[in-house]
Amino acid sequence: MIEAFLDELLPLPTYVRIKAVPKQPKTELFARMDDGTWKIRVAAVPEKGKANLEIVRYLSEITGFSKSRFEIASGAGDAFKLVKIRPE
Repeated sequence: MIEAFLDELLPLPTYVRIKAVPKQPKTELFARMDDGTWKIRVAAVPEKGKANLEIVRYLSEITGFSKSRFEIASGAGDAFKLVKIRPE
């Protein structure tokens, strides 16, 4: 699953559509919706940006990119988010 996600990231910059499922036991990429949206379980509550920070932390971890390369471009207060991934 993670390999398919990583394959989509080039060339940069790119945008990735994500559906966050908060308050889960652990953060993980777990499914892809029919429209191409990636679903991520998030081990954080959707309060005061905690879930967004956890999504950025997780994406940084699985890609090896620094956190500063990720930006929640839209949907910061919504389950559906558009994440921009910038080149170095």
